[in-house]
Amino acid sequence: MKKTLPAIVVSLLLGAPAAVAQTPVDSLPQGSPIAGWAVEAIPVPQMQGRLNRQMSQPSIVEYAGQTGLVRQSVAPGIFASNRFERFAGDRQQLVFNGRAFFRVRQPQQYVFIASAVASSLRRQEVCELVMNVGGKTITSGAFRPISSRTYDVSPSRSTGPVLLSGNVSLQPGFYPIEFVVGCPRANEDVPIEVKFQVREERDAAPRDFANGEMFHIQR
Repeated sequence: MKKTLPAIVVSLLLGAPAAVAQTPVDSLPQGSPIAGWAVEAIPVPQMQGRLNRQMSQPSIVEYAGQTGLVRQSVAPGIFASNRFERFAGDRQQLVFNGRAFFRVRQPQQYVFIASAVASSLRRQEVCELVMNVGGKTITSGAFRPISSRTYDVSPSRSTGPVLLSGNVSLQPGFYPIEFVVGCPRANEDVPIEVKFQVREERDAAPRDFANGEMFHIQR
């Protein structure tokens, strides 16, 4: 029986020590805009033995921008890996990247929040999450114990949320936005769910993406 663990909250907080300036794209690709993410499911290379898998798998950031074995449109606010289970095959691990464009109407700082939860059947597994805006990483981390600012996906332990901070300063325009999430070193399927929100300077609290604010282009 699977045990679902408490949510992992990965957030960028207003008031962080330094803001990262990004540059908008010159033009959008041709095609029809669709609200939400275009998510690629990327197979993880099979490794014999747990030690080989842990030592040989590349960093999850290397899956950014890659194409996978299937691509699906996903709503702006929620990603669930179980939508892709039928594409995984026997014991095949998948890593996911979701890409979209974020529209900015006036210059200001933004906060992007990813609240993730994962479940494991029996073993302690390690998962990772990265978020990029304008081609630059704004937050990343492994799910390890909270004492080291990360979180463990383990059926035998539970702990509270982890906060990662870092502002992003954006000018008007359209910015590529991407998340990469998965458990590439796991020996079992580890279902993941991630809830995404955003916060701008005039928002009192994190909110869902507004209509037309975040979208991908149908190819």
